[in-house]
Amino acid sequence: MDVKINHEYLKLENQTEIQKTFTKNTPPIAILSNFFDKETYTKLKTKIERQRFEKVTDVLHRKYTRSNVPKILNKFFEENKEFRTLINVILKERIKHIDAITYKFTWKNYTIINDDTIEEPGFDMCINFTDNWDEEAGGSLVYVDGSGDFTKIPNKGNTLIIVKRDENTHKFIKYVNHKAQEKDRFFVLGNIHV
Repeated sequence: MDVKINHEYLKLENQTEIQKTFTKNTPPIAILSNFFDKETYTKLKTKIERQRFEKVTDVLHRKYTRSNVPKILNKFFEENKEFRTLINVILKERIKHIDAITYKFTWKNYTIINDDTIEEPGFDMCINFTDNWDEEAGGSLVYVDGSGDFTKIPNKGNTLIIVKRDENTHKFIKYVNHKAQEKDRFFVLGNIHV
């Protein structure tokens, strides 16, 4: 399977505009909707939904299921020159590698910020593989800065999100409530190492 990015994100002038927007935001954030071409997105989404997920539960800190990223997506992160160039331009840094995990969140799943989950400053990457998610169901990726300000990441399928975390910026996944009903939320979340 050939993983293809939306051709609009391959144009240098668009990459430059994304980079400018990224640096203006607090925290620095880039949101790229319709990131993959439709056929690629559909195939990747199907692969992700069919994976085996393992439960992770520590009642005071987290509850969700996770899996390895599909090999085709890992290969894309590490070897696709167009993707790596795009990320390099946005970050103004050269990517070394990306560590990512596939997550599946359902009703009663969540993460909580605590001393064990605080990360060093760096770059996060999230690719959302859930279409038509009800925002009122929770499950949002949220970044907080310690002063009470927060940034809630939109839950839109086929979206790549890149966030720069400083020492005060931390993330959590909001509790998925009963409004999710039987729907699952799938996304790939990882660290971009530069």
